[in-house]
Parts: sequence; C-alpha cells; structure tokens
Amino acid sequence: MSIAADAGTQMPAGTALGLGALMIVSGGLLVGVGWAAATGRLRRNWFAGIRTTASMSSDEAWDACHRAGGRLMAAGGVASVVCGLPLLLRPSNGVGLTFVVVGLVAVLVMTIWSGLVGNRAAKAVISAERDGGTAG
Repeated sequence: MSIAADAGTQMPAGTALGLGALMIVSGGLLVGVGWAAATGRLRRNWFAGIRTTASMSSDEAWDACHRAGGRLMAAGGVASVVCGLPLLLRPSNGVGLTFVVVGLVAVLVMTIWSGLVGNRAAKAVISAERDGGTAG
C-alpha cells in the first residue's frame, strides 16, 4: 500500500505521539541552546553549539560565532516545535507526513545556515586577531 493510497487514514497513535514528542523536545533543546548562544551565555564546550575549527579556536571566536548564528539555530527549533505540535492530534497520514517533512527540512536548513553564518563570524575574529597581532 502506498502512502498516497493511505493518506486519508489517521496516523497511528504511537507514530504520531512519538514523532510529535521527538520534534517538540528536540526543537525545545535547539531553542534553548540557540537562545543561550545568541545572548552570549553558551560557553565554549564540546557538547552543544556550533563546533567548527574556527569557533573552537578561541573564546572570542566562539562568542562571535554563536552571537551570529544562535538566532537561526533557535528559529530551527521553533519550526520543529510548531511542526511537532499538530502531530499530537493524530492527523491523517498525508497531513502528518507533511508536518514531519516541513519540520525536518526547516531544522536542517536553519542548522546549516546558522553554522555557515557563525563560522564566517568566527573566521572574521580569527582574521582580526591575526591582523591585529602582526600590526602591533
């Protein structure tokens, strides 16, 4: 049976509740980490945040990276929560699948975008530190 043929039936309770809860919890974590990053409260670590070679090179690069990319990370988390909430109502398979796909794509795009923006900011700090160090 294809998804198209089964699109009008209600999503199974376990699937809907499990995916909804996963999207809400993971989205909430992304919102929390993203907001802490954007406001400068996320210290350099090996667990949460945008961890690139540039961002991990110094505390200043870490802060610049996360202030630049943190809001985008949080926005991805908001998208995940918003798309996860309707799944708790056990929508039809077609509608449920749409929420899952839209939520996952939004999280993926925002996470990659936040990493690119943040990494660019970290590299700018590294470049300024290097230029400032040789000029003085």
